[in-house]
Amino acid sequence: MKTILNRNLLENTNFTSDTLSPFSFLVHSLVKAGTYSLEIYENNRLVYTNQIISANENNETGLNIDLHLNSLSSQKGSFLINGDHAYLLFYNSQAFTKNRVVIKDKTNIVFDSNTPKKGDLFILNLLKPGEYILKSNSLKTSMKLNVLYPDLKRDKVSDSLTKINLDAKSIREKDSQPLLPNQGIVIQLGDGLNDFNIEHTKGFDSSLENSVVNELKILARSRIKTSTGRSKKQIIKRFSTRK
Repeated sequence: MKTILNRNLLENTNFTSDTLSPFSFLVHSLVKAGTYSLEIYENNRLVYTNQIISANENNETGLNIDLHLNSLSSQKGSFLINGDHAYLLFYNSQAFTKNRVVIKDKTNIVFDSNTPKKGDLFILNLLKPGEYILKSNSLKTSMKLNVLYPDLKRDKVSDSLTKINLDAKSIREKDSQPLLPNQGIVIQLGDGLNDFNIEHTKGFDSSLENSVVNELKILARSRIKTSTGRSKKQIIKRFSTRK
Protein backbone atom coordinates (compact mmCIF):
# COMPACT_ATOMS: atom_id res chain seq x y z
CA MET A 1 0.00 0.00 0.00
CA LYS A 2 1.47 3.35 -1.05
CA THR A 3 1.39 6.16 1.52
CA ILE A 4 0.80 9.67 0.15
CA LEU A 5 1.83 12.57 2.38
CA ASN A 6 -0.26 15.73 2.33
CA ARG A 7 2.29 18.51 1.93
CA ASN A 8 -0.15 21.12 3.28
CA LEU A 9 -0.45 19.20 6.53
CA LEU A 10 3.31 18.97 6.95
CA GLU A 11 3.80 22.68 6.24
CA ASN A 12 1.08 23.94 8.59
CA THR A 13 2.80 25.85 11.40
CA ASN A 14 -0.09 27.50 13.28
CA PHE A 15 -2.12 25.86 16.04
CA THR A 16 -5.01 26.96 18.24
CA SER A 17 -6.70 25.31 21.20
CA ASP A 18 -9.70 24.42 19.01
CA THR A 19 -7.68 23.08 16.05
CA LEU A 20 -7.37 19.30 15.79
CA SER A 21 -5.18 17.56 13.23
CA PRO A 22 -2.82 14.59 12.74
CA PHE A 23 -0.35 16.52 14.97
CA SER A 24 -2.67 17.97 17.63
CA PHE A 25 -4.88 16.02 20.03
CA LEU A 26 -7.41 16.80 22.75
CA VAL A 27 -7.62 14.43 25.73
CA HIS A 28 -10.44 14.22 28.29
CA SER A 29 -11.02 11.65 31.05
CA LEU A 30 -14.47 10.42 32.01
CA VAL A 31 -14.74 10.39 35.79
CA LYS A 32 -17.58 7.90 36.15
CA ALA A 33 -19.47 5.19 34.29
CA GLY A 34 -22.61 6.11 32.42
CA THR A 35 -24.20 6.80 29.06
CA TYR A 36 -23.18 10.11 27.54
CA SER A 37 -24.19 11.98 24.42
CA LEU A 38 -21.42 13.19 22.13
CA GLU A 39 -21.70 16.25 19.89
CA ILE A 40 -19.04 17.25 17.36
CA TYR A 41 -19.03 20.74 15.87
CA GLU A 42 -16.91 21.86 12.92
CA ASN A 43 -16.57 25.60 12.31
CA ASN A 44 -19.45 26.17 14.78
CA ARG A 45 -21.76 23.77 12.91
CA LEU A 46 -23.06 20.54 14.45
CA VAL A 47 -21.83 17.76 12.15
CA TYR A 48 -22.10 14.56 14.21
CA THR A 49 -23.83 13.03 17.23
CA ASN A 50 -23.48 9.67 18.96
CA GLN A 51 -23.35 8.03 22.37
CA ILE A 52 -20.45 7.07 24.61
CA ILE A 53 -21.24 4.11 26.87
CA SER A 54 -18.84 3.87 29.80
CA ALA A 55 -19.28 0.59 31.68
CA ASN A 56 -17.08 -1.82 33.60
CA GLU A 57 -17.84 -4.69 31.19
CA ASN A 58 -16.27 -2.79 28.30
CA ASN A 59 -12.60 -3.64 27.72
CA GLU A 60 -11.22 -0.46 26.15
CA THR A 61 -9.78 1.99 28.69
CA GLY A 62 -8.99 4.57 26.03
CA LEU A 63 -10.54 5.59 22.71
CA ASN A 64 -8.87 7.52 19.90
CA ILE A 65 -11.73 9.23 18.05
CA ASP A 66 -10.93 10.55 14.59
CA LEU A 67 -13.10 13.61 13.87
CA HIS A 68 -12.66 13.42 10.11
CA LEU A 69 -16.20 13.04 8.80
CA ASN A 70 -15.43 9.92 6.78
CA SER A 71 -14.12 8.23 9.90
CA LEU A 72 -17.04 9.33 12.07
CA SER A 73 -19.58 8.14 9.52
CA SER A 74 -17.96 4.70 9.48
CA GLN A 75 -18.47 4.24 13.24
CA LYS A 76 -20.81 1.30 13.89
CA GLY A 77 -22.97 1.97 16.91
CA SER A 78 -22.03 3.74 20.13
CA PHE A 79 -18.49 4.30 21.39
CA LEU A 80 -17.80 1.74 24.14
CA ILE A 81 -15.28 2.37 26.90
CA ASN A 82 -14.43 0.97 30.32
CA GLY A 83 -15.97 2.66 33.35
CA ASP A 84 -12.71 3.03 35.31
CA HIS A 85 -9.92 5.43 34.35
CA ALA A 86 -11.33 5.94 30.87
CA TYR A 87 -9.91 8.59 28.56
CA LEU A 88 -10.96 9.94 25.17
CA LEU A 89 -8.47 11.31 22.65
CA PHE A 90 -9.83 13.44 19.78
CA TYR A 91 -7.92 14.28 16.60
CA ASN A 92 -8.38 14.68 12.85
CA SER A 93 -6.36 12.31 10.67
CA GLN A 94 -6.79 14.21 7.39
CA ALA A 95 -6.93 17.96 8.00
CA PHE A 96 -6.52 20.91 10.36
CA THR A 97 -10.08 21.70 11.49
CA LYS A 98 -11.66 23.94 14.09
CA ASN A 99 -13.65 21.58 16.27
CA ARG A 100 -15.75 21.82 19.39
CA VAL A 101 -16.41 18.64 21.37
CA VAL A 102 -19.35 18.54 23.80
CA ILE A 103 -20.14 15.58 26.08
CA LYS A 104 -23.39 15.55 28.06
CA ASP A 105 -24.74 13.41 30.88
CA LYS A 106 -28.43 13.69 30.01
CA THR A 107 -28.83 17.47 29.83
CA ASN A 108 -25.77 18.36 31.92
CA ILE A 109 -22.59 19.27 30.03
CA VAL A 110 -19.68 17.32 31.56
CA PHE A 111 -17.14 18.43 28.97
CA ASP A 112 -16.95 21.32 26.54
CA SER A 113 -13.68 21.82 24.70
CA ASN A 114 -14.38 25.57 24.57
CA THR A 115 -14.22 25.71 28.38
CA PRO A 116 -11.73 23.01 29.42
CA LYS A 117 -11.26 22.06 33.06
CA LYS A 118 -8.25 20.96 35.07
CA GLY A 119 -7.15 17.52 33.89
CA ASP A 120 -7.94 18.15 30.23
CA LEU A 121 -4.90 17.99 27.94
CA PHE A 122 -3.94 19.34 24.53
CA ILE A 123 -1.00 17.54 22.90
CA LEU A 124 0.79 18.76 19.77
CA ASN A 125 3.94 18.30 17.71
CA LEU A 126 5.78 21.16 16.01
CA LEU A 127 7.65 19.84 12.97
CA LYS A 128 9.21 22.94 11.40
CA PRO A 129 12.28 24.43 13.14
CA GLY A 130 12.11 28.09 14.03
CA GLU A 131 10.63 30.47 16.56
CA TYR A 132 6.98 30.23 17.60
CA ILE A 133 4.93 32.49 19.84
CA LEU A 134 2.38 30.93 22.19
CA LYS A 135 -0.28 33.44 23.24
CA SER A 136 -3.18 32.94 25.62
CA ASN A 137 -6.01 35.45 25.87
CA SER A 138 -7.33 33.80 29.02
CA LEU A 139 -3.94 34.15 30.74
CA LYS A 140 -3.15 37.50 29.05
CA THR A 141 0.43 36.42 28.46
CA SER A 142 2.74 34.85 25.88
CA MET A 143 5.97 32.87 25.59
CA LYS A 144 8.38 31.72 22.89
CA LEU A 145 8.80 28.15 21.68
CA ASN A 146 12.17 27.66 19.98
CA VAL A 147 12.21 24.54 17.80
CA LEU A 148 15.89 23.81 17.14
CA TYR A 149 17.58 21.88 14.37
CA PRO A 150 18.98 18.66 15.89
CA ASP A 151 22.66 18.86 16.83
CA LEU A 152 24.35 15.49 17.24
CA LYS A 153 26.86 16.90 19.73
CA ARG A 154 24.18 18.56 21.83
CA ASP A 155 21.14 16.32 21.55
CA LYS A 156 20.41 12.72 22.46
CA VAL A 157 17.83 10.51 20.79
CA SER A 158 16.06 10.27 24.14
CA ASP A 159 15.61 14.06 24.19
CA SER A 160 13.11 13.90 21.34
CA LEU A 161 11.10 11.28 23.25
CA THR A 162 10.79 13.47 26.36
CA LYS A 163 7.60 15.50 26.26
CA ILE A 164 7.54 19.18 27.20
CA ASN A 165 4.86 19.90 29.82
CA LEU A 166 3.29 23.35 29.99
CA ASP A 167 0.53 24.63 32.25
CA ALA A 168 -0.89 27.99 33.30
CA LYS A 169 1.89 28.55 35.84
CA SER A 170 4.82 27.71 33.54
CA ILE A 171 3.40 29.74 30.65
CA ARG A 172 3.11 32.76 32.95
CA GLU A 173 6.64 32.33 34.33
CA LYS A 174 8.69 31.23 31.30
CA ASP A 175 9.98 33.56 28.61
CA SER A 176 10.90 30.72 26.25
CA GLN A 177 11.07 26.94 25.90
CA PRO A 178 13.57 25.11 23.65
CA LEU A 179 12.56 21.83 22.01
CA LEU A 180 13.34 19.57 19.06
CA PRO A 181 11.23 18.98 15.92
CA ASN A 182 8.40 16.54 16.62
CA GLN A 183 9.10 16.62 20.36
CA GLY A 184 5.69 16.37 21.99
CA ILE A 185 4.23 19.32 23.90
CA VAL A 186 1.60 18.53 26.55
CA ILE A 187 -0.46 21.59 27.50
CA GLN A 188 -2.39 21.08 30.72
CA LEU A 189 -5.59 23.07 30.35
CA GLY A 190 -7.63 24.55 33.17
CA ASP A 191 -6.53 26.74 36.09
CA GLY A 192 -7.31 29.77 33.96
CA LEU A 193 -5.74 28.39 30.77
CA ASN A 194 -8.74 28.02 28.45
CA ASP A 195 -7.27 29.00 25.09
CA PHE A 196 -4.01 29.46 23.22
CA ASN A 197 -2.66 30.30 19.80
CA ILE A 198 0.71 29.14 18.49
CA GLU A 199 2.17 30.93 15.47
CA HIS A 200 5.44 30.38 13.61
CA THR A 201 7.07 33.81 13.55
CA LYS A 202 10.64 33.26 12.40
CA GLY A 203 12.49 30.50 10.56
CA PHE A 204 16.16 29.68 10.37
CA ASP A 205 18.40 30.55 7.46
CA SER A 206 16.69 29.07 4.38
CA SER A 207 20.06 28.09 2.90
CA LEU A 208 20.68 25.91 5.96
CA GLU A 209 17.33 24.17 5.57
CA ASN A 210 17.74 23.71 1.82
CA SER A 211 21.28 22.37 2.23
CA VAL A 212 20.13 19.66 4.63
CA VAL A 213 17.18 18.67 2.45
CA ASN A 214 19.15 18.70 -0.81
CA GLU A 215 22.03 16.61 0.50
CA LEU A 216 19.63 14.05 1.98
CA LYS A 217 17.87 13.85 -1.39
CA ILE A 218 21.17 13.33 -3.20
CA LEU A 219 22.16 10.60 -0.74
CA ALA A 220 18.79 8.85 -1.07
CA ARG A 221 18.98 8.88 -4.87
CA SER A 222 22.53 7.66 -5.13
CA ARG A 223 22.34 4.96 -2.45
CA ILE A 224 26.10 4.79 -2.79
CA LYS A 225 28.40 4.65 0.20
CA THR A 226 31.26 7.10 -0.16
CA SER A 227 34.81 6.25 0.80
CA THR A 228 34.46 8.35 3.93
CA GLY A 229 31.38 6.45 5.04
CA ARG A 230 29.26 9.59 4.91
CA SER A 231 25.76 9.09 6.27
CA LYS A 232 22.60 11.02 6.93
CA LYS A 233 23.78 11.66 10.47
CA GLN A 234 26.99 13.24 9.19
CA ILE A 235 25.05 15.48 6.81
CA ILE A 236 22.73 16.66 9.57
CA LYS A 237 25.74 17.21 11.84
CA ARG A 238 27.46 19.32 9.19
CA PHE A 239 24.50 21.66 8.76
CA SER A 240 23.06 21.62 12.29
CA THR A 241 23.06 24.83 14.29
CA ARG A 242 25.15 25.14 17.41
CA LYS A 243 25.10 27.49 20.33
